[in-house]
Formats: sequence, structure tokens, C-alpha cells
Amino acid sequence: MAALRRLLTGSQSRAQLVVLRALGLGDFLTGLPALRALRRAFPDHEMVLLTQRALAPLVKLDGTVDLLVDADGTRAVPRLPDVAAAAITDCDVAVNLHGRGPQSDWLLRAFEPAETISYGGKGAPEWDDSEHEVDRWCRLLASARIKADRTDQRLVVDPGPLLAEPFVLLHPGASAPARCWPLDRWARLARMLVERGYRVKVSAGPGERDAAASLIAAADLQSEDLIADIGLGAFYERLAEAGCLVSGDTGVAHLASALETRSVTLFGPVSPAEWGPTIDSDRHIAIWFGERGDPHAERPSRALLRITPHLVFDAVTDQMRQVDTASPLEDFAYRSQVLL
Repeated sequence: MAALRRLLTGSQSRAQLVVLRALGLGDFLTGLPALRALRRAFPDHEMVLLTQRALAPLVKLDGTVDLLVDADGTRAVPRLPDVAAAAITDCDVAVNLHGRGPQSDWLLRAFEPAETISYGGKGAPEWDDSEHEVDRWCRLLASARIKADRTDQRLVVDPGPLLAEPFVLLHPGASAPARCWPLDRWARLARMLVERGYRVKVSAGPGERDAAASLIAAADLQSEDLIADIGLGAFYERLAEAGCLVSGDTGVAHLASALETRSVTLFGPVSPAEWGPTIDSDRHIAIWFGERGDPHAERPSRALLRITPHLVFDAVTDQMRQVDTASPLEDFAYRSQVLL
């Protein structure tokens, strides 16, 4: 249909590869191997990504996508603004990295693509709920004879001036209470780390500032140790400077993996086999007690509550010892080697 449209109109524009993944930070990062594989498979197409506008700094940093069209991914059926109709005029291939359909498939079919790659499509593999999120989309592309590398998630960031004292960054927020470790445990961990001599900072995503400020107060940290309201572009630069990130199972954990920042991730209702780090396991520690639960529940999961501050403290200090064994310059050289 797209090729016919170009023939009839005499258009000289490139055919478009339209990809739907209108989800959050962690979803974008776990989808990177598939996005990069699509870029290699369709090098002459204009690649259009339907996703949240807030992710624009990361999309720009990665450089895989030609055009981002803002899409509200908070609903089962993503809502597209009118600008989508103006931007997507020559859809040749549509790829659904958003869900199993059929609603998300219907949205893409409105662009009249010549080819659609989707779990709801003809000849597509069966959906597997227990599969790792990265592998799910790599397997979908494999069914269309497009090879994706599940470890292709790294992002290159200029670290700026090398820090003499790498800090521990605590990120207490998460998308649902079921994934939130209790504030008193975060505060206890922060105090233990300070007593050991580490510099501790606290970060907050959109809508999480109050919880992070409460942690700052409860742990007797300084107000300047709060990293909030700085935007995603500035945040990933700060995360790249950290010695170790401690967070729940949320998007910033995937960002730490992509940036090669050491991390300790506290898993609760969801297994790290589905959402854990997929690259450089020696740089990322996932703590989970093997008990699944409702990821959207209004209280912390039982598995998360089994994680103690002392257990996390031991994991963090082990990670920071790895940072301390090399000078900041040596650590940066290692990052540059594996990233480039």
C-alpha cells in the first residue's frame, strides 16, 4: 500500500517503519535490542517510534529512531494525537512491540502498512507470560527472520569530570506500592552506608519527590543530596556518575544496566527472570526471595518485605568495593571499552 501510494503521488519521501511501544522507561530500554535490530533490517526506511514524549532524551541519545510521535500509553489502547496522522503518511512496515493485541494491532492497521509484525499476526509465535521482556520481542522478530541481540542495550554517555568519590544513589520510588520497599528500611540502609563512609544521594522520578524528601529527612541526609525535578536527560547523566544504584524493580534499574552503572535491584512481586538485567551480571545484583504476587497491589509484596537493610547493605558494599578497586580513570576506561 505504501509503495503504491508513493507511485501514485510521485512522493520522494522514504517509506516508513512504524513501531509501537507506548510504554515507560524500563519498557523502552528492554525494547532496545528489538528496535536496533529493526533499524539494521530496514536501513533505508524512516523509523517512527510511537512512545511517550518524556522518553525523548533517551531516544535522541540512542540515535536509532528518526522520529518520535508522542503516544499516551497509560491505557490498554494507546491514544495518539492528531500529529500522528500528519507524521505517518507512508507506512510500509508496522511493528507491534506494545502488547499481544488485538487493540494495539488495530491501531497500527489504521496506517495501512504493507506488512505488520505482531504477536497477533499470521505465523507469529505464541505469547509466553513467563518470558523475559527482552527475549519476548527478540523472539517475535526472529519469527520474521530478523536477528536481534538480547544484550544490545548499552547507552553511551559522556561521564563528564571524573568523580573522586563515587556515590551510592538510592531510588525509593516505583510504579506501584507492591514494588516499593518501606521507607524506614530505605532510611536504615542510608544511615548504614553513611556510617561506613559512603556518600549517599536520593533520586526521585515524576510524582516521587515527596517520598524521596521524606527519606532525606529520615536518614539525616542533606537537602542537596536530593536529585529530583531535573528531567530525564540530566538524570541519566547523574546516574552515569554514580558508583552504585539501589532501586526497586523499576525503570531506573534498566537505565543503570544500559549505562554500565553498578546496581542492586530489589525484586518483589515479579521475578528477575522476567524483568532483571540481561547484560554484565557481575555488575548488577538482583535480590529476590522467589515469591510472586500482584505487581499492582496497594501494599509491598511479601517477597519484597523479606529483604532486610543488612542484606542490601552487604550487596551495596560489595559493589562499591568493585568500584574502589580501580581508580575512576580505570573504571571509565573499562566503561568506554565495553560501550563502544
